[in-house]
Amino acid sequence: MITPRPALRALPPYVPGQSIEAVMQRFGLQRVIKLASNENPLGCPVPASVVMAGVSGAHRYPSDPQRLRDTLAHLHGVSSDSILLGNGSDELLQIIALSVLSPGDHVLTAKETFSEYRFVTTLAGATLTEVPLVHHTYDVPGLLAHLTPATRLVYIANPNNPTGTILGRSAIHDLMTALPPDVLVVFDQAYADYVTHPDWMPLHEVLAFQNVVVTRTFSKLYGLAAFRLGYAIASPSVIQVLQLAKPPFNVNALALVAGQSVLGMPDFISQSLSLNQTGMQWLARSLASRGMTVVPSEANFLCVHVGADAPEMTHFLLTQGIIIRHLAGFGMPEYVRISIGTPEELQQCVDAIDHFLSDRQGTGTISP
Repeated sequence: MITPRPALRALPPYVPGQSIEAVMQRFGLQRVIKLASNENPLGCPVPASVVMAGVSGAHRYPSDPQRLRDTLAHLHGVSSDSILLGNGSDELLQIIALSVLSPGDHVLTAKETFSEYRFVTTLAGATLTEVPLVHHTYDVPGLLAHLTPATRLVYIANPNNPTGTILGRSAIHDLMTALPPDVLVVFDQAYADYVTHPDWMPLHEVLAFQNVVVTRTFSKLYGLAAFRLGYAIASPSVIQVLQLAKPPFNVNALALVAGQSVLGMPDFISQSLSLNQTGMQWLARSLASRGMTVVPSEANFLCVHVGADAPEMTHFLLTQGIIIRHLAGFGMPEYVRISIGTPEELQQCVDAIDHFLSDRQGTGTISP
């Protein structure tokens, strides 16, 4: 009988948000609204004809990704040697871990954050310390208090998933200046495109520190989640280290075509950002007026404190054809995460929440 490594045996697998198809089948629904996975509600902007042009050459291995690397380098004001493409940013997080970690090494991150950091650390045979958030934000003094001589990596989701909060300029400066130069800090910036907060540290300031890697994704703002395309930005010397663990042809040809195409669609990007800001403000006001505590977000979702009824509300909305994310898996059992959808989707979500609250009020178990 084949068994997994002991370190992996106790590791819970990643549980994605429920699919639209599964919910439709389970509850016999004709329409389902998915507000659980922080996808772009406007859909994929790349025309099918562009993708189909790549299908004609699908019997060949992917071509050199240099063109997309050059485009990204120009976009961010870095050299193409500072860009590494990945099969989604998830693969890049794994490549980073496998590049620098050995069994016995130590990794730091937050407790209430993206579970992939825990997975890749375990995969590499290292140990992990998870420091609880403070005010829903990474606790820099707490992270530094757990620094050891064996610490090699620090994973920072900025903005954080699932809270949507950011680590600002001064906090990042405090962290980076206190860490030894041989500790690599990974800033996972999957939601960076949505940030409007004035305390946000621009990319060029982050990259001024030589021991950092910034990861980005095409899965959120760019609407390419199914294509699995992400990229890392770092100094060329760090990218050379990461290249050692990168599989050959890790980014498929259709993803390369789609990524190149969407970077030339400024109107889609502008429309997506505008829709997100308007929807987030409306949803935050609506939920707050119903007695819920909304964490200020710099992403494309809201983290909402519901209370002990969070799992029941999540299930009720599911029966109504609305998928949101209960955050028990993030260590936040009284919270839910709601992605910003279209105005119509958000209205239906709030209407369903009203239905749930009304039922709870009638039984005396909850009041809006």
